[in-house]
Amino acid sequence: MDTKPLTDSAVDDMTTATRYLCAGTHLDEGFARAVIREIEEEHHRAPAPNHGVNIMVVHEHARRAVQRLTQRNHRLALCLAVSLVLQPAATLVFWPIAAMAGGDGVRSLDPRSSRIAAGTGDRPGSARRRVILGAVTRAVVMLVAAWIVTGVVQILPTPLVYLPGQTLDVLLLVVALVVAPWLVCWQERTEAWQTVSRELTAEGFAAKHPRTADGAPLTDGNITVYSGYSPFVGTGIERQTWSLTMHLTPARGLTGTIPAQAQAQRGPWTVPIDADDLVEGLAERLSALGAGAPGAAAGIANLEVTEKLFVNGTELPQPWVRDSGLTAAVLPDEERPPVTEVPEQLVHAHRGRDHGPVRHCLRVEVTAWGADLVLSLFVQVVLSGGLLSLSTTTLLLPPVRAGYRVADSVLERGARGGPATTDSGAPAGGGDDTEPVIAAQSLKAGLKDLAAAPAAVYRELREPGRRARRNADLLRAIAEDRTFDYGARLSLRELAADSLYRNYFQRADVTRISQQLDMRLVDYLAQILEANGLDTTELDDSRTQLLNAGVIITGGSMSGTIVAGQRNTVSTPSAQRG
Repeated sequence: MDTKPLTDSAVDDMTTATRYLCAGTHLDEGFARAVIREIEEEHHRAPAPNHGVNIMVVHEHARRAVQRLTQRNHRLALCLAVSLVLQPAATLVFWPIAAMAGGDGVRSLDPRSSRIAAGTGDRPGSARRRVILGAVTRAVVMLVAAWIVTGVVQILPTPLVYLPGQTLDVLLLVVALVVAPWLVCWQERTEAWQTVSRELTAEGFAAKHPRTADGAPLTDGNITVYSGYSPFVGTGIERQTWSLTMHLTPARGLTGTIPAQAQAQRGPWTVPIDADDLVEGLAERLSALGAGAPGAAAGIANLEVTEKLFVNGTELPQPWVRDSGLTAAVLPDEERPPVTEVPEQLVHAHRGRDHGPVRHCLRVEVTAWGADLVLSLFVQVVLSGGLLSLSTTTLLLPPVRAGYRVADSVLERGARGGPATTDSGAPAGGGDDTEPVIAAQSLKAGLKDLAAAPAAVYRELREPGRRARRNADLLRAIAEDRTFDYGARLSLRELAADSLYRNYFQRADVTRISQQLDMRLVDYLAQILEANGLDTTELDDSRTQLLNAGVIITGGSMSGTIVAGQRNTVSTPSAQRG
């Protein structure tokens, strides 16, 4: 029976991570402002790898979100100013109470939040009414409490005498402190929801950005300039590390004697391979492991093998790096950020280096679940004194936060402009029930946003001056401090990552792929050594342990395989789920 392979467009779509980050800018004010700071302010530090995310598209959405939030803050500040003119005492009491009212960092705009739980017996309409009634009651109680406290402070006239004579002022105060902020936040959140539900669904995003990879800035080049301790900035959490060291000796015959060719050799025996041979051999074989490689019957999908250099940002201006020619290639202008791509000759020149601040690694990267998971294996090869040292580090970039995935729940829904339609043009079933939820959330969030509006407007007015002073300080530091740190500090993709798997099979896939890479790496190393007439006895011992001694790392829920034999070293990450 003929069968066709099944594909899941949601999983195979490699723009998924970009789409989620775009949604995050509209749903999380802090993330939107972090995107703006990273793109528009970091003019002197290297960009961190973002693993296929089109940062320019994310930046475009962040600018739209911040512009909308700026308008909201100005309008809320105006409301607060009007209330101060009408009733200064009541406003000053209401202000701190509103600041403590709470709010949400990542907005819960998922329409499912307004739907009933299975088996409750409640109708959606009654559930929405309870939400709205509770929010309205909370706001009214807060306003009345502020008014009573004001009356007590003023002693005379008391609230009972004060209210009837100031009916118009009371109504205007309610409008300025409750109704107007509610409508302002409702409008802003509705516009955010329209953007998410119309432009950032899988279909809407594909229509607006058919080729998101085109024109994307190169942040995943062949060199990473990092800051601090770990060189693997932007690559996620460390999943496991293992290393082995073995002697490089001639292969022995079946009788245990050295082959005639080796016996006839005069003078001291020299290792017939170098770091270049090992790196190129491993890269070629690992690349063939990819599912799309020529002749690969079944491999690992979305596998990419590259060579990469790592250097600390404080080391770039130093003489020992400058003398190698790397500083001129990475930092042609000291007042501009380092580049992320250098000539291949420089990368190859650092193969096998076991000293100094510049290190070479072979990187094997596998993206899965629409780039929602990124597994990276870094391999460092060193030959020194007849010994071969192989060190590996496996890192996992977890899925994007669940709060940024709201658009996936509204594929059949429209936004405030009306219900979505089917392919035939008819309205989609199940009317739009998001507006009542957004209205209730806006009333709650409007109180806190109102209290924070004056400070937000003040910061926005000072922002141009702050940026100019910061840029001047950085330029002064570059000119005066030869250890200025040019290294990348923040990866937006890593900032948006969650700490948990979304799906059991994500964890299963990560474990399977990690084990495949470890096993294949040792197999390919053995092939290279055997092809060059080198003994693989020590490597076979390590390979047996790697294949058969699966280890569950304690302190977390991650399982994987590590080398745990003699002459081998092992380290485990701190308790993490990843």
